[in-house]
Amino acid sequence: PEVKIPLLLSQLQGNLNNLNAIDIGQKVELVDKHSLLSKGNTNFINNNFIDAIENFNCFIEIEPSYAPAYCKRAEAKYKLEDFVGSIKDFSKSIDINPNFKKAYVERAKAKLFINDYLGAIDDSSRAIEIKSEMWRNFNILSVRGSSKGILKDYLGAIDDFTKAIEIDPKYALAYYKRGFIKIVLKDYLGAIDDFIKVIEIDPKFSQAYYNRGLSKIELKDYLGAIDDFTIVTEIDPKYAMAYIKRGFSKVKLEDYKEAIDDLTKAIEIDRKSSKAYVMRGFSKIELKDYLGAIDDFTKAIEIDPKFSEAYRGRGESKMKLEDYSGAIHDYLIAIELNEKYKHFYEYIGDCYSSLNNHKKSIEYYLIFLSIEPDSISALNSIAIQYEEIGELWDADKYIRKAFELAPNDELIKENFHRMTNFQF
Repeated sequence: PEVKIPLLLSQLQGNLNNLNAIDIGQKVELVDKHSLLSKGNTNFINNNFIDAIENFNCFIEIEPSYAPAYCKRAEAKYKLEDFVGSIKDFSKSIDINPNFKKAYVERAKAKLFINDYLGAIDDSSRAIEIKSEMWRNFNILSVRGSSKGILKDYLGAIDDFTKAIEIDPKYALAYYKRGFIKIVLKDYLGAIDDFIKVIEIDPKFSQAYYNRGLSKIELKDYLGAIDDFTIVTEIDPKYAMAYIKRGFSKVKLEDYKEAIDDLTKAIEIDRKSSKAYVMRGFSKIELKDYLGAIDDFTKAIEIDPKFSEAYRGRGESKMKLEDYSGAIHDYLIAIELNEKYKHFYEYIGDCYSSLNNHKKSIEYYLIFLSIEPDSISALNSIAIQYEEIGELWDADKYIRKAFELAPNDELIKENFHRMTNFQF
């Protein structure tokens, strides 16, 4: 027995050493885990999202069942615009903890970016159902309202934004989004009220002034709109669209020189703004600067070869300069690009008439007449063209139709008496 006691003591000491080593190893692993999580959070706060993801990757290898780690990694991926990857991680955190409210909220936001609006609504609704001391539902309602708005459930969107405002009356973004939806619904006064509330909460919210200006344009309050767009340019001097919309308001007030100044400023900020070139071109037409207008419309076409309004404006300018062939070319392209310009067939008829190509002129007037069968001007023009080429029966036919529609029109009466007095 005396011989075995030292051996027994030795074995006990060995077992104790092993236990201490295990305990120390567990403590080291625990410290490492917390260190990785802490580093990940620090990197995230400092916008080092790639490093944060690597920290969370290492943590998850050690602790694969910790839902918040997947959620934090998902948030980092979201910041890097890896929305599919972030959704996958948010889903993993929800698999681990089905009541993880934050994961539903953030996954809903990510789904907005991949156009999964129904999925975003479902996640937002689930988040609202989950009770949490840490979360108030106003921001979740805002996400759901945004999704409903995109899906054209405008009343549902307004309802969610209103509920968000009831929870937090200082929630500027909810007022802003509700105002935006009211613009879509043509409730411009209601939209203005919401934008006023946004501005009271956040006087530097430039988009609120901008959209209030748009609402005022719709209400034909152009001076009020100009005031709002001016504030936008003071907050953000590089906001090209604010100059464009202010220029548009000035066009409506027939202040073309001031409009051109604004549109020129917009072009200085954004050389690719085809809208600014087109609007400046039409302002130049009003000032009879047709060559300058053509330059602007041509530039707009270079930027956007499918911009029908640019062809329309250039065609109009060329017509004013008696470049009838050039006008015909531009009008035909405008019609091809946009059906709303079908009435340009009449203008093409006018151009061919000015070129003394009477048969072509009749051809295009007839096309226009097929669209507008009771057009007095087209009927009169066709009659004149037939008169020019000596086809008096046809001239008589069309001028009689014009006279039936407008017997008191002096020009029509004059042409009617002249053309119907021919001896056949």
